Amino acid sequence: LDAAERILKGAPERLTPDGLLFMEVGAGAAAFARSHERLPLIWLEFTRGGDGVFVTTAAEIREFLQSG
Repeated sequence: LDAAERILKGAPERLTPDGLLFMEVGAGAAAFARSHERLPLIWLEFTRGGDGVFVTTAAEIREFLQSG
């Protein structure tokens, strides 16, 4: 999940204020969710299967990172 952490920490610099981050963490979804409980994540469901993909907003990421 190191790559996911780097993407999350760099997202505020790359997203517009009203931007969205879609990220696939695959089998690490449960571990990622546990370590980011304060970050609102919407886990997506796909008609043809697959999991471990979430979306969150730039504003939520900024708030999460600032709250440390």
